[in-house]
Amino acid sequence: SLNRVEENNANLTDALMGVTGADKTKLIQWAQGFDVDGADVTAARRQMGDPLHSQPALIEYGDGNTSEPEIVAYVATNDGYLHAFDTRTTATTNGIEKFAFIPKELLPDLNTLYINTNPVKQYGLDGSVVSYINDVDSDGEIEAGDQVIIYVGMRRGGNNYYALDVTNPDAPTYLWTIYGGQDNTFNGGLGDYTELAQSWSTPQVKKIRLNGADIPVLIFAAGYDIDQDNAPLRIADDEGRGIFIVNAITGNLLWRMGPDANADLQDANMIYSIPSDIAAADASGDGYVDHLYVGDMGGQLWRVDIDNNLGESEADIDNIIAGGRIADFADDSSIAHRKFCYPPDVAILKDDTDIPYISVLITSGNRAHPLNKTVQDRAFMLRDLPISGKPATYTTVTVNDTDEELFDTTDNLIGQGTDLQKTAALSSLQTSNGWFFDFDASAGEKGLTKPLIFFGEAFFATYVPVDATVVSDRCGPDEGTGFLYHINLENATPIKNYDNIISNDVDALTAEDRKKTLVRSGIPAAPTLVIPSDGAAVCVGTECDQAEGIETHKRVYWFEE
Repeated sequence: SLNRVEENNANLTDALMGVTGADKTKLIQWAQGFDVDGADVTAARRQMGDPLHSQPALIEYGDGNTSEPEIVAYVATNDGYLHAFDTRTTATTNGIEKFAFIPKELLPDLNTLYINTNPVKQYGLDGSVVSYINDVDSDGEIEAGDQVIIYVGMRRGGNNYYALDVTNPDAPTYLWTIYGGQDNTFNGGLGDYTELAQSWSTPQVKKIRLNGADIPVLIFAAGYDIDQDNAPLRIADDEGRGIFIVNAITGNLLWRMGPDANADLQDANMIYSIPSDIAAADASGDGYVDHLYVGDMGGQLWRVDIDNNLGESEADIDNIIAGGRIADFADDSSIAHRKFCYPPDVAILKDDTDIPYISVLITSGNRAHPLNKTVQDRAFMLRDLPISGKPATYTTVTVNDTDEELFDTTDNLIGQGTDLQKTAALSSLQTSNGWFFDFDASAGEKGLTKPLIFFGEAFFATYVPVDATVVSDRCGPDEGTGFLYHINLENATPIKNYDNIISNDVDALTAEDRKKTLVRSGIPAAPTLVIPSDGAAVCVGTECDQAEGIETHKRVYWFEE
């Protein structure tokens, strides 16, 4: 009751709301969802903010035995709210809003939204919502003794992360806030998060082993330094340089990697901010995260290794984690000023000699400046070792004009060269640390999504802005074009005939067959795998492409003796 957004709540002070008197009362009523400027001031104002960069979280409650289970959609929006909607379609539950939460730090922004005269885009809770679900007896039902927590960051809206206990969605509980840029003396904040910049990185909810116990953790990067908005060349950042591992229940900081001496793991090369989500992999398949991969705004790629076996007896988390830089795919020139705003995807493959390795697939592109046509962006596949444990040393693979440790497969010689060229290209690939190929720099093509690896094939989307020199006769905005790449992960050769120029002969496919043009304009969504009854497909929004390797669902039988 102390935190309810109601006009009779004395805790909603003039200073907190940014207005006084009758204006404050009207603003609070507007914030509650009343149409205070309409003919009936008690009528519902059916408006909500935009979930621009935020993906919702869907959580199923109940026993799952009904024809329409209770699923709650948690949606974060840029008017500062985290909404909880009942998705059932019964007469009493049809899309009803169970509750909404707005951080007190965003209350002063409500008046700006209400007045609606600010020409600048306003951000609030712009991060994706993720959940931690502890179903103690694993019966698929949220009941007494279980726990459900949701987390959300702010992205452009600020530097914080928020946690709510929604075990009972009809009686949510505020848990804690991680305040970026502040230490634990600020506003009840948790731990030292002075390096935390704009909270772009969606927390990965994982589990580690420490002192013989399972510890649920949040893993996220230190965020986006807004100095990158106006950085034509590669420059060191002031904040956002790091990786955090946090206790998912309490919000307390467990471990941090960064460039400073106070970090649990210090690396002087970590000088660029990291807005990306982190790819957290369980290479051993034991249910515990053991490898982390992430790229930064300087074009560097980082690896962190967690020894959960050692965690059976080790109580100090510093002693079970190691990490370092494994690649530098940019330099200080404007053309090679590559940035990684999205995470890689990782998978375990075997090379031609049957040696397993971790395939790390990532694309570069500047999400803050999608219209840029200066940078030569690329797709990269790094072959990383070892697949278990940590490397003896963390060595840096580079790609530049003088030292290319990845095979340049832009020309697709493995797929369409002469026999002699194919042999030479395959030999070069085998002795390299992976491959890369160039996007169309003249058109400003760039990767602005996370890639997807499936059955040895790679999928990722790119974006090409509209050519400013071409005059459009349309009345609508020029949104640009998206492409879906579909290639062989091992060597980047095309899979299908997408340009419709030649027959569907694998030996005759050209570099242009690596991608197809998406129908929907604008920056594309990330590729998503769906497996309906008639086979697997990879979809970008509503546009789907058949994925090879899985045809239909099959019934699998088993028995136990």
